[in-house]
Amino acid sequence: MLISSFQGGFTSILCILFLKETHAPTLLRRRAVLKNKQERSDRYVSVLASKLPPSELLKNGLVRPLKMLFTSPVIFLLSAHLALAFGYVVRDLFVAVYSNPDKLTNETP
Repeated sequence: MLISSFQGGFTSILCILFLKETHAPTLLRRRAVLKNKQERSDRYVSVLASKLPPSELLKNGLVRPLKMLFTSPVIFLLSAHLALAFGYVVRDLFVAVYSNPDKLTNETP
């Protein structure tokens, strides 16, 4: 398990260092900044740049999913089903772990 953790970390570092950026708003913002530096102006602005303040973006990010959750019966029922299933799994896990803690060890057989 330790070897796979090191391999995953090493691969992640390589990906961060050598893969190109593909997020469109980031690419357009960088291009606009570069053009503004070259021409020494503030004329270029990214088309995908948000004109809303961060507080409004946070509000939209929280209100819209909650509105969908409570106005769409399909989303509400699926969310309730997954919450109940997850609750049962966690409850069973706690019962299994804490019912007989003497059997739990860090040793591998």
